[in-house]
Amino acid sequence: MNVELIRSLDALQREEITWGKLWHAHPHPEIFQHHAWSVAITEAYQWEHRLYILLLRNTEGEPVGICPWALSNGRITWLTSPRADYNDVICAAADGPRVVETCLRHLQETLGRDWHEVLLEDVPDTSVWSTCISNLKNPPLKIAPENPEACCSVQMDASGTVLHGIMAKRGYKRNERELAKLGSISLDEQITLDQRLTTLPFFFDLHIARWAAAGMSSMFSEESAREFYRLLMRDPELASLIDFTSLNVNGQHIAHHIGFWGAGRLLAYKWCFDPALQKAGPGTVLMVHLMAHMVKRGFFEFDFMRGGENYKARFANASHLSHDWRAFASPVRRQIHEAKAYLRQAHPVLARSLGALSRGDLRGAWEMMRTSPDQTLSKPDP
Repeated sequence: MNVELIRSLDALQREEITWGKLWHAHPHPEIFQHHAWSVAITEAYQWEHRLYILLLRNTEGEPVGICPWALSNGRITWLTSPRADYNDVICAAADGPRVVETCLRHLQETLGRDWHEVLLEDVPDTSVWSTCISNLKNPPLKIAPENPEACCSVQMDASGTVLHGIMAKRGYKRNERELAKLGSISLDEQITLDQRLTTLPFFFDLHIARWAAAGMSSMFSEESAREFYRLLMRDPELASLIDFTSLNVNGQHIAHHIGFWGAGRLLAYKWCFDPALQKAGPGTVLMVHLMAHMVKRGFFEFDFMRGGENYKARFANASHLSHDWRAFASPVRRQIHEAKAYLRQAHPVLARSLGALSRGDLRGAWEMMRTSPDQTLSKPDP
């Protein structure tokens, strides 16, 4: 199998048709692996200099796989990280073993020349990448899984019992009653391009306000992130994969969600709501309305994806694992990495303090030593 490197935006754009055929052949085609997603993220973040995409052809010259990587400062990552929750190679399941083995062989051949570290984050254990590596008897390169993370979801049933149970939850019913005091509640789908581009600035503003209320900075404080979402909305190939829904109370948008229609499921991606209404639970009300909206469309899995936020555990009834995959060009670097990982797990306070010291932050190191391991920041609930 031959490997061609795609290192420019022009070359990436020229492979749209080939990429599309391989994406449709993938056993679980998700928006994160779509050609338009990779183009949008390259343009919005000006990442052309990072492109390190492998196009794999068989001995007859036919394209059989794509590995969307990026290379920066000697580290190979997914091109879509950290904006994609699920990452994978793009190929048919039958070609997966050869594609993954060829990717590993390419890494072995370029070890120490192109890269000193590989960090492939957020790869589901059901992905082509993970399943094929697990079945390789003699992999060309040592690459190990780490950082297991449970990705929660709600599995619905055809009878509607699960959805009915969620809607009957005392907390949800209380939230809905509080919002109903302000006026009639409705779900508003942003379907057309004009609707989506018109509503997007309000989504950004609410997301920024919500995160600010939690003492953190929203990703949409950066123009590059806003441009990325505008490019996603404008792409006609992605239109049917994007779910942009708003919660209305008395004709006013008080909460928004941007998610994606995946392989038989709705991928719950970005939430925001008016922080002034937080006590009434607009995020929860929007989420439950979205579940009903999903079931009505014939989808039966509401996938929260990565992240351990508390609200997910309150609703989820299923989960699956994802891992990061990491390799080092130097055995010494791997040993240092494993030692740090052990320290973070066994002595988290000491690890954070040493991290602050390495940055020359003596006060921060002292404060870390006085902090409980459980006192960590987490993303705000929707």
